[in-house]
Amino acid sequence: LTLEIQVSKTAHLFHVVDQIFQWSEFCHRQYARYFEALDGGLNAADRDRLAQHATLRQAHGWGGGLEQTFYTAVDLETALAQGVQAGWLTESEAQTERGVLKHFQPRIERLLSEERPVLDAFREQLSAQQTNLAAFAQTLSRFVGGARITVPVYLMANPEDTMIGGGFNGERLTREIPCKRDAYPSLLHELFHA
Repeated sequence: LTLEIQVSKTAHLFHVVDQIFQWSEFCHRQYARYFEALDGGLNAADRDRLAQHATLRQAHGWGGGLEQTFYTAVDLETALAQGVQAGWLTESEAQTERGVLKHFQPRIERLLSEERPVLDAFREQLSAQQTNLAAFAQTLSRFVGGARITVPVYLMANPEDTMIGGGFNGERLTREIPCKRDAYPSLLHELFHA
């Protein structure tokens, strides 16, 4: 098992917008609550942009190209170009999503900046757990017939102290890292899905 651990601005832009809209029962409300409490809440322009994102999300669903496009270590423009080239997005969809994500970018980057120490600490925790992770991976590999995989893992800023979320969609794993609760066990859970 190889984990490619990332803290990506592009992934954050997409993930937080996706969660704010609450398009699925599996979206996490802490992002909407964070935005509602920030600088006067969500305004009409915000809601218009979220509606544009919803149209795109409804067309693609879980794992239908959006995760592959935006859960990446590259910058937003490169991600959009790669998404169009791979056929995950049309040029029109890429243009729409660019506008949506750029609209929310300053506030999402603020959240990422506020929570960066928590993400860095979790990254260090994973490094310290390398021996345990290797043993876990070996056992899990035997359980699934000797599979050897590489999993891109995107650590997400989380405005809640104890709530944990994320998942494995589109061959990418996301993990929302709270500051007052250990996200390591839930990471292991998601690795089972991978």
